[in-house]
Amino acid sequence: MKKLTVNTLMALLCVLPIFAHAGLVIGDEVTVTFDPINFPRTGFVGPGAETGLGSFSFDFNAGAGGDVFEWTGANIPGNLNGISGITLTSLEFDDASTLIDFNLFSTVLPNLDFTVTATSIAFTFDAIFEAGPGTILSGQFITPTTTVPEPDIFALMLLGLVGLRLRRLA
Repeated sequence: MKKLTVNTLMALLCVLPIFAHAGLVIGDEVTVTFDPINFPRTGFVGPGAETGLGSFSFDFNAGAGGDVFEWTGANIPGNLNGISGITLTSLEFDDASTLIDFNLFSTVLPNLDFTVTATSIAFTFDAIFEAGPGTILSGQFITPTTTVPEPDIFALMLLGLVGLRLRRLA
C-alpha cells in the first residue's frame, strides 16, 4: 500500500502543473464603447453574450478556453449609425496575465485596425452604417503563455533515490 501511495504522489506532482489557460474572469465587468458617439454598454462575463445593443451581441468568453471575443448580428442587418470603432475595456484574465495581442479570425468591417493595452483593445475601421446578420468580428485574446518550469535534475535524482530507499524498506 505504501508503494502505491508514494508512486501515485510522485506521478501527481509531475502532472499537476501542466494545466493552465487564460480566459476572462467569470463575473468580471467588461465595457464596450462605440466610437465616436461614446455610448458605453457594460456586461458581466458569464455564459452566453455579456451585453448587446439593438440587434448586436458581444460575447467576451466564447471558445473552448473562454478567450475568444465575438461580435454578432441578429437575423437582420443592424444599424450602426456610422460608427468607426469600438473599444473593449476592463479585460481581466483568470491567471492575472495581461493582454498582449489579438488574433483576428474574421470580420466584415472595412479597413479594420486595432490597438492593444494590458486591459483593453480598441478597434478602428471605416465608418459603417449597417452590419450583420452573422459574425461581424471574431478573434482570440492573446496573453503571455504560462511557462511550466522544468524540474531541477538534482531534485529529480534525489526524489528517485528517496523512492528507491522507501521501496527497499517496504
